[in-house]
Amino acid sequence: MSMVRMNKNADVLPEKQHECLLRAALLSGDDVVKAWTDWKSIVSDIDRLDGRSYQLFPLVYRNLERFGVKDKATDKLKSVYAYHWAKNRVALQQLRAIIDGLNSLGVKNLVLKGGAIIPLYYCDVGTRVMGDLDILVSVQDFQKAADFLRGMNWIPRKKPERFDPRFFYSITFNASEGAAVGKFEVDLHCHVLFEACDSDADALFWDGSLPFVFQGMNTRVLCPTDQLLHACVHGIKKEWSDSNYKWIPDAMMILRYDGEMVEWDRFVMLSEKFGVAPLLVISLSYLAKSMGANIPSQVIDRLDNAQISGIQRLRCNMGLIDFRAHPIALMKWHWCIYSQGVKSAGLCARLVGLPKYLKYLVQTNNGLLFSVKFPYKFAKLLCRTVVNRFSKS
Repeated sequence: MSMVRMNKNADVLPEKQHECLLRAALLSGDDVVKAWTDWKSIVSDIDRLDGRSYQLFPLVYRNLERFGVKDKATDKLKSVYAYHWAKNRVALQQLRAIIDGLNSLGVKNLVLKGGAIIPLYYCDVGTRVMGDLDILVSVQDFQKAADFLRGMNWIPRKKPERFDPRFFYSITFNASEGAAVGKFEVDLHCHVLFEACDSDADALFWDGSLPFVFQGMNTRVLCPTDQLLHACVHGIKKEWSDSNYKWIPDAMMILRYDGEMVEWDRFVMLSEKFGVAPLLVISLSYLAKSMGANIPSQVIDRLDNAQISGIQRLRCNMGLIDFRAHPIALMKWHWCIYSQGVKSAGLCARLVGLPKYLKYLVQTNNGLLFSVKFPYKFAKLLCRTVVNRFSKS
């Protein structure tokens, strides 16, 4: 990947202070000490840092401890580590209960992201910050699984009965007030990738998945190849928030422990099929150049030359933009989602289906209410854009 493209996407890649933290978290020996020293020379107040730094503290703490590095700053890191150790243990107990319940209903399930990566690749439950639990079921079992979560007092942000798997890949459920798991969320998926919501898109992921016993419960996880692809695609995107960099340790852990099991031909095939190759060019290039990951250069070249559609490429580009400050980009992004979801439909069906899609976004089937809520939500977005731009200037 050329330096021109790296610079172009610098906004979603770590800045120097975050890269120092990442190196302190992932490297060994003298390199860890140097990265930690460099980070402290950049940062003036450890108590006034962004969330992206905070998310890396537990892993940094354990790596520094491993190499005998201790100072006043590491005490702060230790407290963050202890907090997430306790929080993650409670969350993973909830995940166990969800898997157990789904199994009892005969719903085949697969654990995604942190819930799978922590037990598979992190030696310590406290070293990886986790804000939600992600679990995949089939499209056919999605409503049954959603009803089960409601029965466990998880509250959906959007109504599952209006969910359309052609356009969306998951629904987020919030913990009920007073629940032991606190502000944790459950993301119930019917697709692995937001970019791949075709009816047959997930067959390859299911077929390649591996059985996994999670705290005595039978479930499944993605194979190492698909695990790496998922971590990099999901992590590199910006969309509704500032970039977070948890995907970098996740990817490095997968490569460290299962790198020999990564099938690069399959990786490229899936990247091209699902139209996510541009995102993976950015993420793999960064891992190889800045983190020293052992990624064959020809793989990145093949991804760079992947044949994907114009709408897929546009959607990848939109995924690198913070929509809070770019309402036009948000509109393009939704157009990409809708266009991909109805690509096999005729022109009339596409036009008729668009109001239904928009009504789902504002969560109403009432035409009169929609005519009020949709302009209101768009105006609210424009106001938020103005505020964000002035706050950053």
